[in-house]
Amino acid sequence: MNSIETLSEPKAVSMADEWFEIATAEHFWMRWRHAVLLRAVRAARCSTAANLEIGCGSGVARMMLEHDLGLPVDGCDLNRAALEMVEPGQGRLFVL
Repeated sequence: MNSIETLSEPKAVSMADEWFEIATAEHFWMRWRHAVLLRAVRAARCSTAANLEIGCGSGVARMMLEHDLGLPVDGCDLNRAALEMVEPGQGRLFVL
């Protein structure tokens, strides 16, 4: 697991933790959202040297992006428990 860097103390959040159990890379919503984002990134043809997923939760979308783009993606979230579920990746993790 990546170490989690604390930028500010974690906050209480209203996101149901059960979502992180079903939001896998195979979930229809995650696949659809990922496909749309990939098209937008490729169409924009902008620099992808620095990448940050805000509200990354358990890091599923972050890992999908790292896999398909071959670039590190940092992730940040208010929910430290969700960040502790993130699989190891190339980018850094932040709780704020």
